[in-house]
Amino acid sequence: MGFFGKHLNKQKTTENIITTEGFFIGSSEAEGEINNSRITLDEVFSDYLGVLNEVNHEKFIITGRKGTGKSAIGAYINYISEGDANLFCSFIRKNDIDIEQIIQNCKEQSLVIQNQLLFKWIILTKILSLISQNQNIQSLREYEHLKKFLERNRGFIDIKNNEIVEVIKETGAKVEIEYFKRLFRAALNQDIRIKESKADFYKLIPSLQDVILKLIEKDSDNKYVIIFDDLDINFSINSKENINTLIELIRIAKEYNNEIFGKSGAVKIILLLRDDIVKSLLQSADLAKILASYEVSIKWYEDIYRNSEDNTKLKQFINSRIKRNLELNNIPIINSNPWATLINEKEIESYNKTSFKYIIDHTFYRPRDLILLFKDLSSMKLKIPLSKNDIHNLIGKYSHEIIKELYNELSILYKKDEIENIFEAIEVLSNGYRPSFTYQELIDELNKHKLKEPHSIIETIFEYSLIGNIDDDENVTFKYREKGLLNYKINKKLSLIPHYILKVYFKQS
Repeated sequence: MGFFGKHLNKQKTTENIITTEGFFIGSSEAEGEINNSRITLDEVFSDYLGVLNEVNHEKFIITGRKGTGKSAIGAYINYISEGDANLFCSFIRKNDIDIEQIIQNCKEQSLVIQNQLLFKWIILTKILSLISQNQNIQSLREYEHLKKFLERNRGFIDIKNNEIVEVIKETGAKVEIEYFKRLFRAALNQDIRIKESKADFYKLIPSLQDVILKLIEKDSDNKYVIIFDDLDINFSINSKENINTLIELIRIAKEYNNEIFGKSGAVKIILLLRDDIVKSLLQSADLAKILASYEVSIKWYEDIYRNSEDNTKLKQFINSRIKRNLELNNIPIINSNPWATLINEKEIESYNKTSFKYIIDHTFYRPRDLILLFKDLSSMKLKIPLSKNDIHNLIGKYSHEIIKELYNELSILYKKDEIENIFEAIEVLSNGYRPSFTYQELIDELNKHKLKEPHSIIETIFEYSLIGNIDDDENVTFKYREKGLLNYKINKKLSLIPHYILKVYFKQS
């Protein structure tokens, strides 16, 4: 019922007219579906692409374009940990812990700290905090020392961007270690070599590793997961500092997953990364090998014409959410087909395309696209089944939402005014009835908008599928729906065409 359920007006419906009032397909942010959402993640989540199985073994880097469901995987792992007495999970988000910002704050206090040491400290203390939540550990003699060590150094363990500045000002990089000495002695039956009562945090890192390994050994049935998310926030491909920081994190995650905690199998560090950011890291010689061994890439595109449409993962994804809404609103499902119950398929079929193909061709074939497209169903109170005009209205609204998403994606490469000029250049060439333009025409238009390196820009917007190729037979190819995605390049001799959703957006703007 929520906080205000009994005070809400009940839905008023006209007899025999069924509408989408009360529908909630999902939240564009996976975290929004965990607790108070009208449809919770556990009700509709399914690991359609087998990512969890990969991560359950050697993989630890989950990559994909923005909106493909990386955070949903992380959120689901966190959710199941809440109901599993043997699984403990912690999220680390850049909004909460920004390594570069913390290091800069340290510099302002004349403290020089290496980012790799800070990463290690954060990971190890997070694991230690999770271990302290384990009831089996709480019965050990080490627990009281562990608990007090965490409490005495809460500011430098439960790190928050807005609080760590004051902690650094007051204590520098030092932590109280008296109770850690006792913890170390109780766990390993030996004394730590550090004599001071306070020590720089990074001096404890080797000993922290030893203590964690010993505590895991004493209770080997439990698993501890640390998930890094939102690493794209404020990230710029043009920043060497951003790139180096992320490379360090990947190396440390590999070290901990394989070398430090690999034998125990009790600890997993998972990184959720946008694939466009990953490409910017490949300048590092060892990163390509790490990615080849430990990356699992999320790609939803399937050739619908070569598969049974109802068996495609993306349709299964949206069907499960439509089905749940129909059930919650007591709407009968026609022929066990949620999609056909919600959508007037025959009216929307167009140019030899099914209704589903027609709709998703206006998207980038990602779960978030469909969530954004259907997000206004409740407020619009559309009559079920949805008509062609209803779908066009939803696509029109979605076009404005997806432009915001595209701005966000491109912000790691360009400034806001540059992104605006790129869209304006595409819009100029998309006006009127002409369906396409040449490579040179786009070069000229980008130059008119005073954009530097127009050839590079075209390569980039082709990578993001803002534009695609079209041949003389009007066969269209966008990179996101082609095989061999990494090697698929723009054909400069063929004409270019903007993505369908850009055409919709330009007509409305």
